[in-house]
Amino acid sequence: NFNGAVPVISYTVTDGAGDTESSTLTISVTPVSDLSDDNENVTVAEDTIATGNVLDNAATADGPLTVTSFTVDGNTYNAGDTVTLTEGQLTLNTDGSYTFTPNDNFNGVVPVISYTVTDGAGDTEISTLTISVNPVSDLSDDSETVSVVEDTTATGNVLDNAATADGPLTVTSFTVDGNTYNAG
Repeated sequence: NFNGAVPVISYTVTDGAGDTESSTLTISVTPVSDLSDDNENVTVAEDTIATGNVLDNAATADGPLTVTSFTVDGNTYNAGDTVTLTEGQLTLNTDGSYTFTPNDNFNGVVPVISYTVTDGAGDTEISTLTISVNPVSDLSDDSETVSVVEDTTATGNVLDNAATADGPLTVTSFTVDGNTYNAG
């Protein structure tokens, strides 16, 4: 990873007639950024916290890597800031670790997060973190057990112990002794 001036090289050239000429060779190696950081794509299930480190895929020969800032939804923040988005809360730290806590029942794609990485030589690279949240069924329904006295009508609602965040519930079918019937 050397860069800079190479010590001057002096040399002498002799031709077939015995004539000689002295000269010098000057070499300078121009530095280039060795920093590379791949984009990150993360997928989690609904109501699950996304964690990881954006520097896991980064490399440089020029010293330690640091996240200096990030941009999401058109706003730029310092690394270490916690940002409240419509979709949830995001923190991206200087060491590259991140946490995204989605809002209850959020699913979809979080706005793309662009972040700037700096190495020990001051080189910078901009990469992205894309977080996708897959939906899961929030439907739960506990089994019902009813006891009645002989010659008494059993009444109730099988949806009393059912819950979902995705809208109203309806019974569409039921099965008795292996025979399935449409509800209604």
